[in-house]
Formats: sequence, structure tokens, C-alpha cells
Amino acid sequence: TLCPTDKEVDGDSSRGPAPAPEGRPREETHQAPEAAPQDGEGVPSGPDIFQTLQQALSSLEAAAAAWRHRPPNCPGPVEAKDGSEGAPKPCLEQEGAGSCQREAARLAERNAWLRLALGSREDELIRTQKFLQAFQAEKEMLQREVQELQDSLLRLEPFSPPSCDQAGGSGSGSSSSGADGETWGSQDPFSRAHPLLRRLQSDSSTQMLGSLPTQPLAPEMHVMEAQMEKLRGNIEKLKCFNRLLSAVLQEYKGRCEGLSMQLGQQEAEATALRLALQYSEHCEEAYSALLTLREADSGAGKEAFVDDLEAAEKEAQRLLVQEKAAMDGVTLQDPYPSPEGSSVDKPTSQEVASQLQGYVQRLQERRALVKIPSEPGSTWVPISTVPHAEAMVQAILGTQPGPALPRLEKMQIQQDLAATRETLEDLMLRLQLVRREKRALELREAALRAQGPAHVLLLEQLRWERAQLRTGEANSSGGDSSGGGSTGDEEEWPQGPPAVPGGSRGIDGGQVSKMQDPEELTQELSASLTRALGLREQLQSLREELEEVARKGRARRAQSAELNSDLCKAHSTLVMAFRGAHRKQEEQRRKLEQQMTLMEARQAEELAVLEATARALERSRLPCPPSRPGETFL
Repeated sequence: TLCPTDKEVDGDSSRGPAPAPEGRPREETHQAPEAAPQDGEGVPSGPDIFQTLQQALSSLEAAAAAWRHRPPNCPGPVEAKDGSEGAPKPCLEQEGAGSCQREAARLAERNAWLRLALGSREDELIRTQKFLQAFQAEKEMLQREVQELQDSLLRLEPFSPPSCDQAGGSGSGSSSSGADGETWGSQDPFSRAHPLLRRLQSDSSTQMLGSLPTQPLAPEMHVMEAQMEKLRGNIEKLKCFNRLLSAVLQEYKGRCEGLSMQLGQQEAEATALRLALQYSEHCEEAYSALLTLREADSGAGKEAFVDDLEAAEKEAQRLLVQEKAAMDGVTLQDPYPSPEGSSVDKPTSQEVASQLQGYVQRLQERRALVKIPSEPGSTWVPISTVPHAEAMVQAILGTQPGPALPRLEKMQIQQDLAATRETLEDLMLRLQLVRREKRALELREAALRAQGPAHVLLLEQLRWERAQLRTGEANSSGGDSSGGGSTGDEEEWPQGPPAVPGGSRGIDGGQVSKMQDPEELTQELSASLTRALGLREQLQSLREELEEVARKGRARRAQSAELNSDLCKAHSTLVMAFRGAHRKQEEQRRKLEQQMTLMEARQAEELAVLEATARALERSRLPCPPSRPGETFL
């Protein structure tokens, strides 16, 4: 080892001061041992270790050069004499040996001081690394917490965050919102902080690492503490905003459920109106077939009326077969069954008419079972522009202490809010279209309902006219055979003009009411058909409008999907950028670690060189063996 023992040091110091080497004043030799402990005491605030090592190397090189260039003080051969064998060495040789020993002691002491300084620097470096690792771990945990909060906010339905000015106005306007804000503001913000932050405050290891003796780390610690406080405030704000957004989301969910229920009710009413309209159309077809059958039956005997009678019977048979197939649940394959080849006799026109009347009665009974809604009213309640939950959000955010809420993707929140508003507008437009369609169906059903008595009156009128014609033919022929044939028909059909369903009699209540003009009935029927055609055209226009609105809705949904895809791409780009920055930070940390490793290797090499130099000096200061007689000292 390079460090001498205490005895050697005491022995060297007891010999007194020795002359310094050439080129060095005597004061440096005396002051060097005293300066070493003073430097050792101020290691943390002293010069750099590389500068200290450079000074030590320069002093060693100067000492070695002085030792090599020292002039020989004992020239000439030394002859051996009996009396001079025990004589002492020359004075210069003793002084040179003493100076070498003192220089070696000084170098050994400086070597020990350098070892102590290096050990303290290594301990300081280890503590700094531990401190940095602890702060990096805490920073990563805080970043993960913030990322989780941002992800939870993105998973919610986004709404635009209210401003602080609006928060103050709404908080002063409503007492309930102000009370909530005071309750939230009176709480300690650190009591609602994340457990990670509370653990960070109470962590003893962090406090131990915070009391490092190095002065250059104090600003970094202040910066880290400021960042930690800022992160705590942001986390608290995000938590509060997350809870309030959840409340707003629940309120809007309730409103959407109410809209869905209202839409279902409107669809049920529209379905009921469609069923009523379908039954009314079937009644209209049955009345038309019955009217055609009566007209053809009244003009029996003529070829044209025979063709009309056959067509009316076919239409009536089609309706009856269609009803039977609908009741049995069988798909109708042939709506015009041919009675050829069947053993059943062909039904007469009277039987077909009675069957049609029964069919009409059944349709009316079915229509009566359908619950038609009452007159539609303005049941739509517009959505308020500023709900209570949003006002509460503004008030509470205005009263919260700490840093301001970070603006989290404002453009994305505004775009999502605009998409939500467009969806609500589409729902409102759809409800309005359903109301219009329901109103059109009600008008058409009312028109068909008004046409029913007119058809019944027309049938009665035609029946009476046919009876009159048959009676006139029987009177003109005067034959018993024709009279007997007509008596059966006269018994079946009642005599006299039909009575108006509303009960319109003449002035005399006991007399038979006057018959209405057939031309007026025809005009009324044509007007009813015209109104029915107009209603059908309106229904067709409403259907086209509904299809147009549906097409626009699909286009908007496609735009929303495209916008969402763009937002996802932007989010992925940001994530990749964040990962790249994190990767660069890790690379910089690895480079710093490599530089530290290289510095340690250099220090080890320099220490090895110093040790080798010290050993060489120690070997060179060993005393020379006594010269023998006849030898020359070189």
C-alpha cells in the first residue's frame, strides 16, 4: 500500500525539514501536508476532482524530474579502509534520502485524500442516482394516472367544458349551485387527491433523498415539487370534471330514454292508424264490389251487364278468398279460383252479396277493436339550452381552487357536441314526420268513414231501383209466370225508396221521404274518390319526404363515422409521438449512464497510474547497498 505507517511518518518528521528539490520553494513542502486536510474538509464545495488529479500528477512529475536531474554529490571512488568502514554517509546523501521520504509521505497522504474524495463522490453519485430513479418512478406513475383520467374522459360522451366567467355567473344566480360550490371549495384539495400523491407526501425515503448535501440539485427539486403540485391540481380538477360529466351524462341518458319511449308511442299509434286504414281500404273495395254487383244485377239480361256481373262476382270471390286465406294464415296462390270441374254449385249473386255484407261487417268489427289515438296535440317539450346539470358544472368549476382546468381536445369536444345536436335534430324531425303521417292517416280514415254511409245509401237506392224495374216488367208483361217469378224477388228486397242513414224525412213525418237525386249521389261519390286520391298523393309525398330525411340521416352518420376515424388517427399519432419522446428520453438516460461509466473507468485508470508512479518512487527511495572496496559509486 502507498500509505505509510504512523511510525514512519513520525520518524520522517522528527528528522527536521529537508531542502526542497530544485525549482520548488521550501514553503510549498511545508504547506502541502497542511493544505490537504483543509481540502479534505471542504470536499463537497471544493474544486473538481479532475483538476485535483491534474495537480497531483503535475506535482508527481515535477518531483520525479527533480529526482532524476539531481547532481551527484558523492563523486570519485571510495577506497576501503579499516578505520573508515563505520563512517557515516555524506551529508547531501542523507538530506536527499530525507526529502524523498517526506515527498513519499506527502504523496501517500494526498493519495489517501484522493481516495476519500473519490469515495465521497461515488457515494454522492449513488445517492443522486437513487433520488433520480425515485423521482422518475413517481413521475411515470403520475403520468399513468393522468393518462387513465384522460382515457376515462374520452370514453364518456364529450361535452364542451364551461368557462370560468359563465361559472361565476351561474353560481351567483342559483343558491343551490353556490352552496355546492362552497362545500367543494371548503374541502382540502389534498384530502381528495389520489392515494399516490398522499403516499408521495408521506414517503420517508423521498424526504431522506430530498436532504442531499449537493447544492446544484436544489433548483431541480423545486422544479419537481412545482410540477408535482401542478399535477395534483390537474388531477383534482379532472376528477371533479369527470364526476360532473357523469351526472350530465346520466341526465341526457334519461332524456334519450324519454325520447325513445315517446317515439315508440308514436310508432304504435302510426301502426294502429295503418291497420285502421287497411281495414277501411278493404271496406272500400268490398263496397265497390257490392256496388258493381248490384249495378250488374239490376241490368240483368243484357250482355254488357252480364259481363259486369261476372267481373263483380270474380272480384267478390277474390276478396272472400283473400279474407279466408288471411284468417287461415295461408298465402294466397290464385286469387281467382275457377269453379270449373268442381261439384259445388256456383253461388248466386244474392249469396255473394250477402257474403260481402258479412265481410264488411267483420271488417268494421275489426276496425272497432283498433284503438285510434285522439286528436294529436303539441306534446313535444323542447329541450332547454342550459340544463340544470350543466349549470351545476359551471358553478362548481368556478368555485374550485387551484390551477385552471387544462383544455383537453377542445376541437374534438365541440365536434362531438355538434354531432349530438344533429342527432337530436334528426330525432325531432323524425317525430314531426311521424305526426304528419299520423295526421294524414287520420284524415284518410275519416274520409273513408264518411264514404261508408254514402255507399250504403247508394246500395239501397240501387236495390230500390232494381225492385221498381222488376215490378214494371211484371206489370207490362201481365203474365202469371213472370209475376210469379218476380214475387220472390219482391219478397226479398223491400219496397219503397231507401231511407237516408241520418234519418232525413219530408215535412210530414208519417209520409215516405223523398228520394235523393242519383246525380247528386254520383257527384258526392266522385268528390269522395277525388279526396281519397288527394290523400293518397299527400301520403306518397310524405313518404318521399321521409325517405329524403332518412337518406340525409345516413349521410350524416357516414360523416360522423369518418370524423370519428380521423379523430382516432390523430389520437394514434399523438400516442406514437409520446412514445417516441419517451424513447428519446430513455436513450438520453442510457447515454448519461454510459458517460458516467466511462468517467469511472478513466478515474480507475488514473488511480492505477498514480499507484504505479507511487510504487516506482517508493522503490527508487530504497537505500543503496553499502559499497564494497574497490567499487565506484555511479
